[in-house]
Amino acid sequence: MNKLVIGLTGGIGAGKTTAANGLAALGCGIVDADVLSRGVTGAGGAAEPALRRLFPSVYVSGTLDRAALKRLVFSDPDKLKKLNAAVWPHIEALVPQRIAQNDKSVVILVAPLLFESGLQKYTHAVVTVSRPRAERINAVRIRDNINAEQADLIASAQLSDLAREALSDAVVTNDCSLDEFLQRVRAAYEDIIKKLGAGK
Repeated sequence: MNKLVIGLTGGIGAGKTTAANGLAALGCGIVDADVLSRGVTGAGGAAEPALRRLFPSVYVSGTLDRAALKRLVFSDPDKLKKLNAAVWPHIEALVPQRIAQNDKSVVILVAPLLFESGLQKYTHAVVTVSRPRAERINAVRIRDNINAEQADLIASAQLSDLAREALSDAVVTNDCSLDEFLQRVRAAYEDIIKKLGAGK
């Protein structure tokens, strides 16, 4: 059976990781763009030389301070564009490799910037996780130990929920208990599998 790739996206703090974990429990493979990003931007990563050249101030004792990088680029749209231009080509080069290397017949491509980066071209269908913006901002503030203004700047740099939903094949709303949310994720997944005539 040919490999089926389902994109999983959503704004920061929407619940993508929780949804991905639920899909992994169902037997899906996971390719996470954020994990790839940490690899290419870390020590020895393909994007590290460009980051050191573009943003020398965010390196402390030779090590990338990711929190400082976020503060810098999300307060300056031009710097954010430069960061994306330096990092995303390396991530895009890895995505098809990681999908091909995954031994599962259904692979979930998790990417907050799935549409913005063009990674949806590697998918057969896309699921968006949506959550009220205020809840997302609060979740990120607590998770990342940042203030609400910083969390809001990150959210504002992404597509709106409405824009993502319009481009997606299914939408899972995260406005409920964890158990119900995971049930919604599973239902969306099973519906896509049924429509595409595939299975694990």
